[in-house]
Amino acid sequence: MFSFEHAHNLGTAVLVFIGLLGGYVLLLRIREYYRESPDPKITYASRTEHEKLRQHLTEALRESRAEVERLRADIRLDNDRINRFITSHRGELSAALAGQALLNQRLTEVSTKLDRLVERP
Repeated sequence: MFSFEHAHNLGTAVLVFIGLLGGYVLLLRIREYYRESPDPKITYASRTEHEKLRQHLTEALRESRAEVERLRADIRLDNDRINRFITSHRGELSAALAGQALLNQRLTEVSTKLDRLVERP
């Protein structure tokens, strides 16, 4: 059946085989350690996809800048309207205040004259 004459050759062959198998396992572990995770085909975009995204972002930026300029123009217009409204009402309020002051002055004068007339015998 089994002859012990070639046992040391068989042992040497088994040791070499185990060494080679260990080296292969070690090589697989090193390869696994340095492999990209997740798969680059899934994570990286192609040049065409990159260009499409760039065009989309450029268009979105252009639209947002145009919208900001429209909003700024609207704000300027609203600000001008508010300033005109305040200015016109400020004039009306100033005129009303001047009229009130004139009325108060006349009332004071009439009150003073009445007081003098009351004091006369």
